[in-house]
Amino acid sequence: MKKKWNIKEEPKLSANTELGDYSHLVQTLLIQRNIITKKEAFRFLHCSYRDLHDPFLFTNMKNAIVRIKEARNKQESIAVYGDY
Repeated sequence: MKKKWNIKEEPKLSANTELGDYSHLVQTLLIQRNIITKKEAFRFLHCSYRDLHDPFLFTNMKNAIVRIKEARNKQESIAVYGDY
């Protein structure tokens, strides 16, 4: 059977980390994204639109927009999946 998920091993949290103000879960997620300082964590967790990448860098974004507009015009349901 083909493996469907690649689960990262939980990083070891150092007592010396700057992320001690955050819960164990949040620290784990930040470290997995290579965010290790308070400044980086704050910027990641409290981002603004100017911090986001251009969505048109995604492959087939123009096609996705056409399909979303079509679904809206036909009053179809739309589901958007993402992790951030």
